[in-house]
Amino acid sequence: MKPPQSIAGHVTIPRIFLALTLAIFMGANTATGNESLSARVLTVRDGDTIVVSASGEKKVVRLIGIDCPELGKNGAPDEFMAMEAKKLVADLISEKDVDLTFDMEREDRYGRWLCYVFTEKGEMVNELLLKKGLALTITYFPFREKKRFLELQGEAEMERKGLFRDLSPHVADYSSAHFEGTRVYPGPSRTFIVAYEGLAKPWLKEAELAGEIERIRRYARQYPPSLVKTALETDGYMPLREEMTQKKDDGKPLIGYKEAGNHVGRYVTLEGEIRRAKNTGKVTFLNFD
Repeated sequence: MKPPQSIAGHVTIPRIFLALTLAIFMGANTATGNESLSARVLTVRDGDTIVVSASGEKKVVRLIGIDCPELGKNGAPDEFMAMEAKKLVADLISEKDVDLTFDMEREDRYGRWLCYVFTEKGEMVNELLLKKGLALTITYFPFREKKRFLELQGEAEMERKGLFRDLSPHVADYSSAHFEGTRVYPGPSRTFIVAYEGLAKPWLKEAELAGEIERIRRYARQYPPSLVKTALETDGYMPLREEMTQKKDDGKPLIGYKEAGNHVGRYVTLEGEIRRAKNTGKVTFLNFD
């Protein structure tokens, strides 16, 4: 090991000291990135949350890197595919032994362990949920399997599995409050632009609208506002520009949705906040009220 050098009177701190300082600062909430332990599954709460017994301790485990549909609470209905996600996990590991592997963050802010969960056969439950289309990849924080998880999600979407098996009406049929602030604008070449909170995603096909609105709804429910923006930017959203919302040189007036009844039989550009979306396979219905 070369001794530390100094330049212009400023002494370089040895690397070994920096590493020790970093480890002390990060504290007990971090893991080595490959730390593993065995556990017994006591309860499967939903698709991405289980309760285990490990070394005599009862602990809630959150499957790292994924977000499954939520089971209904306080009288609310289950989200689309929530029971299917829970059943898959229960069939795989309920009351069975599993191996838990940590990433760089050992716990979340609720004190739950963040783990990759492996069955007795060595299958990763996080991956199996993504392969079946029963989970979405969380994008707002780093973890080592993110690229792989996004690839698996993309494959499930292409194969129309689970959450992606159809875009009607299950995926988007939730409370209208979740869609507040979402707008859809006509784009070029028979495509559409979905906008939310100053961000926009262009070049969407009609059949993709309901799924994209559902993505925004899930992010808005899962993350605080500052992280919703980060997640959407990761998924290809860009700053909304005025020219995106204006149809040029087509002679079609821009009207609000309440005026639609006065323009029957005419081509217009309709503007309004989407409350619900439904895709029948042939046409997409956008409910403004």
